[in-house]
Amino acid sequence: MGAVLSFSQDIDGFELLFRHWEAKAGSVLYPEERLCIREKLQEKRLRRRQYFLQEGDVCRYMAFLLRGAARMFSVDENGLEHTMGFWVEGDWMMEEESFYLQTSSIYNIEMMEDSRVLLLNYADLGVLMAEFPVVGKALRMAELARHFACRSRLHMAIKLSAAERYEDFHNTHPGYIHRFPQTMIASFLGVSAETLCRVRRKKKMPVPALL
Repeated sequence: MGAVLSFSQDIDGFELLFRHWEAKAGSVLYPEERLCIREKLQEKRLRRRQYFLQEGDVCRYMAFLLRGAARMFSVDENGLEHTMGFWVEGDWMMEEESFYLQTSSIYNIEMMEDSRVLLLNYADLGVLMAEFPVVGKALRMAELARHFACRSRLHMAIKLSAAERYEDFHNTHPGYIHRFPQTMIASFLGVSAETLCRVRRKKKMPVPALL
């Protein structure tokens, strides 16, 4: 989670992605490579509250967020939502198991803001990673970052108190506090919204976004 670059809205979306990949890989994409890559991606705009993926569907695309924000969540048998993750500009958005195995998803992905994305399907992902070393390295690094983030979240759930979890979340992703509702942040941290309110008041930390 979290952007590497400053995502100016005046720059072509593909150019933003190329810069992102080059920064991640520490290498340059040549003009002819950029032309080939453009043919494998498609730009799309998504509305706030629109679903990118719904439970039971197959995640056909991974999406690079040029602008906007999204969250992934599940709904239990009592109708309660459990937030699994957030994305903002510079993140690759997908339900990984469904995308890589092309199986039905158990999660939903909902846009939290009007968003602009670049879409890449599974077949073309393999082509880009095989043919373009910069893309392959950048995407592998992104996969590692997601793996480490999942491991860190598990560690926090086991080892840290509610206050410590929120403080870590606030320090690691300060911009999220005002972009995602308090109830969703609480769900992601595995605490109740009431507990999160008490923690925030006690530590005199910023108020998360409201519903």
